[in-house]
Amino acid sequence: MVRRCLQDILEAAGLEAFLATGEDAMELLDRHQIHLVLTEQHLPQIEGFRLLWCIKTKYSYVPVVVMTTDDAFASAIEAMRLGAEDYLSKPFGMDTLLATINRAAARRSWT
Repeated sequence: MVRRCLQDILEAAGLEAFLATGEDAMELLDRHQIHLVLTEQHLPQIEGFRLLWCIKTKYSYVPVVVMTTDDAFASAIEAMRLGAEDYLSKPFGMDTLLATINRAAARRSWT
């Protein structure tokens, strides 16, 4: 499962990572201090850009990084327009993933 692999990579880098379906993501944000959301553009329960919009509406301070396999240029523009902090086009390597997450998190100050 890709989500489990991503979780393993993030945890190996010293980051705490929660797994959630699109439906559960908002509940996790309600219950935990989440510092960054990494999401897919295409999700089974909710369209990824809809989830992005919901997150940015309620938790504008949480950076969101969107992953997709679609046309990178058009999807990147839409993701950024909706408030994504950054964008990852699949396939990507572990170094690219970690660099993108670190850049997105560094743009935010946490209290």
